[in-house]
Amino acid sequence: MGIKGLTKLLAEHAPGAAVRRRVEDYRGRVVAIDTSLSIYQFLIVVGRKGTEVLTNEAGEVTRSLKRDGSSEDLNRAIEVGDEDLIEKFSKRTVKVTKKHNEDCKRLLSLMGVPVVQAPGEAEAQCAALCENHKVFAIASEDMDSLTFGARRFLRHLTDLSFKRSPVTEFEVSKVLEELGLTMDQFIDLCILSGCDYCENIRGIGGQRALKLIRQHGYIEEVVQNLSQTRYSVPEDWPYQEVRALFKEPNVCTDIPDFLWTPPDEESVEKIKAANDKFSLGRGKLLAPVANLTGSTSTAGKEPKCILGGPGQVMKARSPLQLGISSVRGALGSWNAISRVLASTPFIRSLQAFIVLRMEAIVEGSKYECLLFDLDDTLYPFSSGINLACRKNIQDYMRRHLRIEESQIADMCLELYKEYGTTMAGLKALGYEFDNDEFHANVHGTLPYDNLHFDPVLRTLLLSIPQRKIIFTNSDKAHAEEVLCRVGIQDCFEGIICFETLNPPTPTCHGLHKPLSSISDELSSDLDDLDESDGFRPKSPILCKPSIEAMEAAIRIANVDPEKTIFFDDSVRNIASGKAAGFHTVIVGRPTLVPGADHALESIHNIKEALPEIWDGWSESDVVLASTASETTISENFEK
Repeated sequence: MGIKGLTKLLAEHAPGAAVRRRVEDYRGRVVAIDTSLSIYQFLIVVGRKGTEVLTNEAGEVTRSLKRDGSSEDLNRAIEVGDEDLIEKFSKRTVKVTKKHNEDCKRLLSLMGVPVVQAPGEAEAQCAALCENHKVFAIASEDMDSLTFGARRFLRHLTDLSFKRSPVTEFEVSKVLEELGLTMDQFIDLCILSGCDYCENIRGIGGQRALKLIRQHGYIEEVVQNLSQTRYSVPEDWPYQEVRALFKEPNVCTDIPDFLWTPPDEESVEKIKAANDKFSLGRGKLLAPVANLTGSTSTAGKEPKCILGGPGQVMKARSPLQLGISSVRGALGSWNAISRVLASTPFIRSLQAFIVLRMEAIVEGSKYECLLFDLDDTLYPFSSGINLACRKNIQDYMRRHLRIEESQIADMCLELYKEYGTTMAGLKALGYEFDNDEFHANVHGTLPYDNLHFDPVLRTLLLSIPQRKIIFTNSDKAHAEEVLCRVGIQDCFEGIICFETLNPPTPTCHGLHKPLSSISDELSSDLDDLDESDGFRPKSPILCKPSIEAMEAAIRIANVDPEKTIFFDDSVRNIASGKAAGFHTVIVGRPTLVPGADHALESIHNIKEALPEIWDGWSESDVVLASTASETTISENFEK
């Protein structure tokens, strides 16, 4: 996850620190890759259906895949013979083992790619290599690469979800210059904003952290001058230990020059076939690796691969890349090596092939975009988020708006029915309060720990070739938190949220893009809205289920509703979406409701209910797309 909100903070306060470049600009450069979860992602998609796993000729589970059979949910599903649940929970119990790591390091070496085993954090090791000029840059999605002092840091180098955007290159020297901070102060800023190694002070995000560091210099002075009634510093807060981790990480400094060797085709072939009895699909996936060719001298030669065509797509030589694995130190949990095959010319060719394939499929597809509601749609109602949110709204009405407690419950229900959200109803009745304050009170104490990484949903979303956009009534901070907790923050093109539909000023841009971006041109759409457009709601707050909100979303996202699928858990939102022209899917219900074209008991059932989304894709296409996708997930997936 890296540093919370740092990308947005730099975009606002240090815009010159980031430069957009093409992948081709790094041709011939040595780039250190911070590996994370590709092994885990791969294991989810290569297993056979249900309880079946990859085995050798003796019928034993091989080193290629092991599943934790202790899962109560999985055992229960097996007992009742529910194949769908068996498949679902079987995927959730996949574990990456030490043997997987060792096998992948060996495979990389046989393919001619140098591998460095980091004694501590992989990002820190990559940063040290960059600082010592062993590599030109480091490639990662974790923004704490900058906190570790990486001179040059690349995002989206090989990420399929960013195929419409160039690589973003950061230089730490420019970051410090534009923020007006020293490196030590920047480290303290990152700790205050929120990092992976300790909790932050509740109520302090990136913007406030920057203001406090500029005002007081360091965390010690910040804490000393904080309001004790408004902020609560965590007990035994280990910020000093985390600061030391960033300043003096455990890294290898005595590393010889990297040696690039041709792939050992014979040994790679032995790995493929010596001990394991692979399924047909798996054999096809490994075939291109065995056909890689290369030489210690790269002059005048290009890497080649055979996969029914992708080798013809990538004609230019790929950037030289370095795989870095990681074993976490005392302040974190063990972190598996991954992103292994992503550092090979084969995957770069494969990715280019998939990009073209996805675009071709979408052009001839029945659908062009999928709009997803967030709460109780992309995670289950049983998480308790909804109930906690209701309680917080009622508490706010009692404490801040001084509404009689005996009236609050009925009032909330009536306002929700009439205006779509209690907040919109309160504004319509003339109650005056700050929108940000309301959202902070309602969402600030939600039980987000009840939300967990969902690898099944993530893999499913990554396999969908169409545009995917979040459309929620909640504020963007809540949306970001939820998406990050579930591990799907980079699966969407953008977020249409409360701030999108209700900009505070006439010049506020339309679509908030904290995770990825919809075209910049679309962000000006809300600037042009006026009474004559018919998009101004009668209530001061624009939100679902109003038809005006649906039409505004269509305008902002620039979609054709007849080629767009709208997923929501609300019956009223579904009816409104249907009236706006969307194809509609009610989520969380086994049967259709008025206005719904499809019904899903769970968001995981999209493929069974709407197979036409993948028209033109074969099963191998889906596996390849999910496997080749370079994405970053919070390391809390192990919890």
